[in-house]
Amino acid sequence: GEHLVRTGIVREHDIYEALCLQHGLPRKQLSSFDVPVSVARSLPADVARLCRVVPFRVEFASLFLACTDVPTEQLRARLRQYTTLDLRFHLVTPSDLDHLISELL
Repeated sequence: GEHLVRTGIVREHDIYEALCLQHGLPRKQLSSFDVPVSVARSLPADVARLCRVVPFRVEFASLFLACTDVPTEQLRARLRQYTTLDLRFHLVTPSDLDHLISELL
């Protein structure tokens, strides 16, 4: 996918739309203005950076996380060390996640 984006054959957005459809995950477009800083920092910043996730909402005992990859069981287990909330993953593009990380963490 990265090669196709670099060569301009497809857009990053299109790759992530396909990944979401393939894996049954919701896709989210977020800016740093959409995310309360207190929510973004609900996980330790170093853990969020290492795991490539940014929390963007807490609702009904769930922590909503922006990520660029389909979450693995290993990722879920690591994040469960820091929260008892249900984890709800939404895919975002790498460029969107990089912007969120730089602005919020």
